Amino acid sequence: MKLRSLETTHTELGKLIPKITHIVRRETIIINPNDARADWLKTFSTLVPFVSGKKNTRTRQIEIKAEAKPSLNEVKEIIEKYSSEDREKRLWDNVGFATDKGITWVDKYRMRDILNVPSEDYSTYSAAYIYEQISHKEKNSFLLY
Repeated sequence: MKLRSLETTHTELGKLIPKITHIVRRETIIINPNDARADWLKTFSTLVPFVSGKKNTRTRQIEIKAEAKPSLNEVKEIIEKYSSEDREKRLWDNVGFATDKGITWVDKYRMRDILNVPSEDYSTYSAAYIYEQISHKEKNSFLLY
């Protein structure tokens, strides 16, 4: 699956947020009916599994569509939580944002952010220096919201 990058800056997400009308969540649930057989039959089935019948466990695919107007931080949180690069295409489970033009599924995106570090004559940067740059960027990005 080819992923598209979505900037974490509020200007990129700001274009998507006003268009969102609903949040859509797809899940696969397992239906496990109660076993109403006598206790000795249940015990017999566990001791001799090849004699017992098939299990009655079934799965259902459900889709929940909730009307919502999420904030910038909520959209970022949803994308960060549910986008996954290793998710298989065939899986039903997913989360998306419904707009007038259709549903945008979050597994099609990955969140990214850019950290600009001043280019000096260092071949390597210390962990403390990188941490300082990230901390400074995080403080500034929170001021935008």
